Amino acid sequence: TGTYTPANAGMATFVYEAKNGENISYLSFEMPVIDTNYGTRDINIGAYFYDGEGKVGTNVTEEYIEFCTSQAGDIDFINAVQAVSLELVFNVNKNYQNFNRFFVLLTDSENENVQVKVTYEKAGDNIYMYLNENYGVIKSLPSNFNETSTSNVLCNYQKDGNMLKGSNEVWYIVEKDLAGNAFNGFPSNKAYITVGFEQVTGESRLKIYNINNQTLYNISRDTARPQILANSAIGSLKMGTVVTLDEAIFSDVLDTVLTTKLEVTDPEGNYVRAVDGTLLNGTCDARKSYQILADKYGDYSVVYSCKDTTNSRETLYAFTFSVKDFAPPQVAFESAQTTAKRGETVTVANVVVSDDYSEKINTYFAVIAPNGTTYTVGEEKTFVADMVGVYTVYCYAFDEAGNSTFVSYTVVVE
Repeated sequence: TGTYTPANAGMATFVYEAKNGENISYLSFEMPVIDTNYGTRDINIGAYFYDGEGKVGTNVTEEYIEFCTSQAGDIDFINAVQAVSLELVFNVNKNYQNFNRFFVLLTDSENENVQVKVTYEKAGDNIYMYLNENYGVIKSLPSNFNETSTSNVLCNYQKDGNMLKGSNEVWYIVEKDLAGNAFNGFPSNKAYITVGFEQVTGESRLKIYNINNQTLYNISRDTARPQILANSAIGSLKMGTVVTLDEAIFSDVLDTVLTTKLEVTDPEGNYVRAVDGTLLNGTCDARKSYQILADKYGDYSVVYSCKDTTNSRETLYAFTFSVKDFAPPQVAFESAQTTAKRGETVTVANVVVSDDYSEKINTYFAVIAPNGTTYTVGEEKTFVADMVGVYTVYCYAFDEAGNSTFVSYTVVVE
């Protein structure tokens, strides 16, 4: 394993060599190196789309980028983009609609066998949409190739629910990938994008407006912030809960070299040390999952941050979770009088109360007589046993968080 930073645009050739004694084997492959002028004030945003066969080109306008072709072919976006909440927006140039179909192919960034293909087909005043070339499940979109509809064509995938939308009203649950295997999202949470034309009869153009939060048009520099996706649904916890901070996803459509940070502080403002010993103070690996022990009452703060290469704009993603008092107080009667004569004044036993967090605990005493009548015991903590039978003495205890418990004992009156 290793890294390679190309110095020039062109075709880079990678050669692997394996030796066994005097026997040597080689394996090589080529990779195009694209100069997009990123980091300057003259970004070549059209260069982010690449067709090695030269069939599909780009036309960058002040409103969008067009894919242009006169034959069937496809074009790739050179960076992998986050595919947890993926959004692509298209429309057809009505003056160059000499094709019947176009498609979007999404390929996992680390496993090329995991693919989802979305096809859009001309259908009069509408567009037909189907997944993975499954012609049996065709849905009609409100947009068309004539640009007479106000609706754009969408390719929006949400990992939560495995939902893929072609418009705000039309969507699929993606159950299978292109190969027919069960699909549960893109394993790397990122995907490469390929856009292709099919059944082309003349000059054809397709507009693309944005990929995720990056608008695509004639821009001179990167003004879109990086994206951070993280699970913040932790909420309120019991003392001693082990909290899992899932792996966060950092992404930028135009820049793949990102500076990321993670800081976690406890209710006292101190940095938290993860179960594996890592201090979560901004110098740790922010792309990992961590477990932390929530062993203090109050609010914990989690802050992810991300900057792109230009450091021009920083993205922050922050949330809190709380450790709250869900444990009731502890209460116990001291030695109690358990027998009495009818008419005798009985003194209720003292109680010992404690709580692991609350400083103030309220107590309430009551007595249930043999006939079922309930009496409140006042500050004097006595009652008159005026009937024969069994009296039950209760103490209810409430802490500041509203947690409660009770204990009781009986007094037999003769």
